[in-house]
Amino acid sequence: MHILVSGPQGSGKSTQAKLIAKKLNLNFLDSGAMLRESSETEMGMKAKEYMDRGEYVPEEIYFQIIKEYVKNRCDANKGFVFTGFPRTVDQIPFMEEELNIKLDKVFNLIVSPDEYMKRIQKRVDLEHRSDEAPEAVLKRLSEHDLKTGPVIEYFKAKGIVEDVDGERSIEEIFLDIMNRLKEVK
Repeated sequence: MHILVSGPQGSGKSTQAKLIAKKLNLNFLDSGAMLRESSETEMGMKAKEYMDRGEYVPEEIYFQIIKEYVKNRCDANKGFVFTGFPRTVDQIPFMEEELNIKLDKVFNLIVSPDEYMKRIQKRVDLEHRSDEAPEAVLKRLSEHDLKTGPVIEYFKAKGIVEDVDGERSIEEIFLDIMNRLKEVK
């Protein structure tokens, strides 16, 4: 089974994806964490420059980092839970053809702009991440809507998207998602 958990930065997508991966024994690929972890490599240093400015990492860099991550850190016999990938419609062929992964379900976490900003501010206060400076956050939210919106529409046309109220407790959201996954074959 291959699942995408989508939503803007701070929506709780990584939290939910980790819980799903653990419960279903799937590989977990959080593109943001993967990019941050790769910052010691040449490609990772290039990616960090873009991220610190609140820009999406160019696809040639992004694809190389993902290929290496999947090859070296994932169990090929298990399915995947993704966050942040694919981010654009242009990345879907890479996922389906280069990685040979076709999504079975997409969970789109819906969070209001006010709730989103509260969550990001709380995380900035706790973690002090350079990619969550206010300017970078606002720029990335705008880019998210422009680039990821068409991805959600693409998968909606395939009938595999489930919108999920992301403003509930972690446990409520997780139970909701797990109940919806019971219907996936």
